[in-house]
Amino acid sequence: MKKVVKLGMIGAGILAALAVLALGVFIYTFDINNYKGAISRLVAEKTGRTVTFGGDIAMTLFPRLGVRMADISLSNASGFGQPQMLSARQARLEVRILPLLSGRVSFGHLALDGVVVGLERDATGRTNWGDLTDRVTSDPPAPDQGGAAGGAQSGQDTGSFVLEIAGVSLTESTLIWDDRRSGVSVTLDNVSLTTGTIGGAEPFPVTAQCGVRSVDPELSGTVEFSASTVVDSAVISLSEIVLTAKAEGKDVPGSSATVEVAADAVSVDMRGQTVRVDGLVVSGYQAAIRLAGSLTGFGAGGRLAATVGLDPFDARQSLAALGLDVPSTSDPSALTRVQGTADVVVDADGFEIRGLDATVDDTRISGSFAHRVREDRPDNVVRLALDTLDLDRYLAANGPDNAAKSAAASPGADMLIDTEVLRALSLDLEASAKSLRAGGVRLSDVQAVVKARHGLVRVSPVKATLYGGTLAAGATINVIGDRPKSDLIIGLDRVDVGGLSRDALGSDEYQGLLTFNGAVACEGARRDAMLRTMSGRTSFALANGVFPGVDLLGMARTTHASRSRTDGTVEAAKTDSTAFGSITGTGVITNGVLNNRDLEIMAPGLRAEGQGAVFLPTGALDYLIKAKLVATAQGQGGKTSSDLYGVLVPIRVTGTLAEPVYRVSLTEYAKALGGAVLDTAGSVIGTAGSVIGGVTGVIKDVGKAFVGGDNNATDTNGQEKKRGFFGLF
Repeated sequence: MKKVVKLGMIGAGILAALAVLALGVFIYTFDINNYKGAISRLVAEKTGRTVTFGGDIAMTLFPRLGVRMADISLSNASGFGQPQMLSARQARLEVRILPLLSGRVSFGHLALDGVVVGLERDATGRTNWGDLTDRVTSDPPAPDQGGAAGGAQSGQDTGSFVLEIAGVSLTESTLIWDDRRSGVSVTLDNVSLTTGTIGGAEPFPVTAQCGVRSVDPELSGTVEFSASTVVDSAVISLSEIVLTAKAEGKDVPGSSATVEVAADAVSVDMRGQTVRVDGLVVSGYQAAIRLAGSLTGFGAGGRLAATVGLDPFDARQSLAALGLDVPSTSDPSALTRVQGTADVVVDADGFEIRGLDATVDDTRISGSFAHRVREDRPDNVVRLALDTLDLDRYLAANGPDNAAKSAAASPGADMLIDTEVLRALSLDLEASAKSLRAGGVRLSDVQAVVKARHGLVRVSPVKATLYGGTLAAGATINVIGDRPKSDLIIGLDRVDVGGLSRDALGSDEYQGLLTFNGAVACEGARRDAMLRTMSGRTSFALANGVFPGVDLLGMARTTHASRSRTDGTVEAAKTDSTAFGSITGTGVITNGVLNNRDLEIMAPGLRAEGQGAVFLPTGALDYLIKAKLVATAQGQGGKTSSDLYGVLVPIRVTGTLAEPVYRVSLTEYAKALGGAVLDTAGSVIGTAGSVIGGVTGVIKDVGKAFVGGDNNATDTNGQEKKRGFFGLF
């Protein structure tokens, strides 16, 4: 028995030696270089490209059977700058013999050195790999040759065919991305890559490192990558993905940056041209973005649909890390709490943001935004809803007044309409806010609609609740012609001026309920031109309030007390104010001049009528108020000035809207006293002395209502003294 075993072993050794000898003879006599032409024709048939062998193809026996090639290249697509799309300085592939006996094609290590891959996109968006991917997706599968048995006999039984590669290594290689459409050119150099065993459904590790160089944009850096990978036919699946990129340079935001990318899974289907991403997180500049979605179609016709989330972050810190100016805000905590989620769709026509749910500090924002290119112009549709927004938190820390002065001092500060921007604007905006604060003014239930297209902008309607009243406004801006034209309509109904003044000006010196309506039109793009061409109509009514800057009743008293003088003036102090029952009037604006001829003021003891003009470009005032001291305690709802007897005092108003000056000329007042005053029937009563005498009796009857107690008083000498109405008579 031992002898049989011994003979068998000797026979097996002889057979093995003969096999090795036969293989050696085969390798020695077989020259694979004779098949270069056949390989080139096959590549040309399948890809339309030319493969070139710059050196001989050598077969190796030890330590494993394999093939070694040098100076290999694949031609570029026609119409691109570089002659070659791919080249390799050296490639080596080993083949395992024993697995072949069981129908498995098992390669050893694939080593590639000095590989250069050039990816290009021309100005039209065409890529130099598009023809290759098109062939993959358009070529039909090979037909079944004679059924399952025939397939097995021909070696195409894919059920038993298994392809394995023990591992791939890539060293000293380069990847070039040249995008002529965007003007971006990036080079990845010193690329190295290693993998585990590739084959079957088992995942294998992949690690890679490379350097990054770019002239435009100017930057340099490194990239490290690792993942677990599965290759199944034309589908590449990656999991446990980690990528770290570091860069520095002039065009790197913040001069230097570190960005980390991690993902749970990424699947790339080359045949179906789809990419699926799950659990992607991009972190950098002290912020993190999360994404899950899919890309369908490669190239210009692709469509990306994803859900994007922004983790809570401090926008001020991120802006500083980006090297951008951090805005100086009145509230130092503004922009420190930002987060949000949205569904994003990007395709060849533009992009859409749907289901936006974001929070900026204490403001929650919901809505959608769509940007599409229609008729070669961008079209934007915006829907926004806010709960509470305090814009004053985000104003410059030096306050709105200084900010306004800085803006006014800047070149072109008086340019209110940018015609080029509005002509290119295509916008459909609907926005709302439950509560809004701006410039100290508080509004609620705010609604605004803006439509813009082909140079015509309509802002209407604009609605809000404002200090117990309502605001309604609308505007149209037409920049179709050479000279912009604008229209504005605004209405205020029973707005509490005291609350508005307190919040906007920091004091409640103004009081009353305001109702205002105005409709104006103007031309031009600059403030001065718009004011000079302004025309329209206004009306207003202010009830039960206080008007600061002038005490009409006090001025009238002082003037009357100075009636013995025939020269000089009586002026109002800025700290004065007038309490009134109502102020009403209308105005007509023509070429920048507001004319009012029916101002009427009704206050206890005072009636006043006014007329004059306001020059809107400069704010200059030229106005006359005819104040009449009357014997009535009624304000709003009482008799008008023409219905009451009284002492008439003419008050001139000059200066500007910002700095009005109220003055009574005693000379004019003396002339008024020497003139005539009309009674309710329009008849002449006589001179000022007759008027005073005529109304004295009436004043005595109502005096107690104004001064309290008896109209008689005692002077410093204990003598009885007559104390008339408001001390005038």
